[in-house]
Amino acid sequence: MAKGRFVVSRHRPWRPLLVTIAGLMLLAGAVYLAYAYGQVTLRVRSQAALLSASELESQRERLTEENRALRERVAILERAEQVNQKAYSDVDTYLVELQEEIFALKEEVAFYRGIVSSNGEQGLKIQSFKVHRDGEEGGFRFELVLTQDMKSGTLFAGTLDMSIAGEQGGRAKRLLSAELGEGTGVGKEFQFKYFQMIEGRLTLPDGFAPRTVSVGIRSKEGAEVVIEKTFDWPLPVG
Repeated sequence: MAKGRFVVSRHRPWRPLLVTIAGLMLLAGAVYLAYAYGQVTLRVRSQAALLSASELESQRERLTEENRALRERVAILERAEQVNQKAYSDVDTYLVELQEEIFALKEEVAFYRGIVSSNGEQGLKIQSFKVHRDGEEGGFRFELVLTQDMKSGTLFAGTLDMSIAGEQGGRAKRLLSAELGEGTGVGKEFQFKYFQMIEGRLTLPDGFAPRTVSVGIRSKEGAEVVIEKTFDWPLPVG
C-alpha cells in the first residue's frame, strides 16, 4: 500500500502584485524612453530644419545680390556699347565729311592752280565745263569756268556762244544757241580779270541725243570768237 506525500508551500499573496507593479514600471519606463527619444529626435530635426532654412535664406540673399550685381554690369556694358556705337557713327560721319571737304579743297586748289599756271597758254582759257541734270525732262544746268593768265592783268569783256551736236530721228543735228532755251546765259555780256564762272540752263528737244558741246567766247570789241573748245557730252544719253 502506497503511502501519500504531503508538500508544504508558503503562501505569498503579495507576489502577483509585485510582478504587476514591476511590469507597470517597465512599461512606464519604456514609454518615457520612447517619449524622450521622440522629443530629442524632433528637436534635432527641428534644429536641422531651422539650420537648413537659414542656409537657404543666406543662399537666396547671396544669389539675389549676385543677380543685382550682374544686372548692373549688363546695364553698364549696354551703355558702353551704346556710347561706342554713337562714337563709331560720329567718327564715320566725320570721316565722310572730311573726305568730302578734302575733295572740295583739292578741286579748289586745282582750280586756282590752273589760274596761276598758264602751262604755256597765254591769255583767255576755258578752264572747265560741267553739265548736271536739272530734274526736268530734257533740262540740264551747266557751269563754265573761264580763266585768264594772271600776268596779263587786263580786263576781258565778251559773250558766250554755245552749240550742241547730236542726232535726232536718225539724222545728225546741231542745236544753236537760240535753240537751247531761255536762261542759258548765251549772248549775255560778262567781264573779268582773272576768272569767271558762267552758269545757265539748257533745254534739249525730245528725241535729241547730244554727242558734243562746243563752247565759244566772243570778244566784245571785235565780236569775233577769241577761243572755242569742244567737249564730249558728259552725261549718259537718255
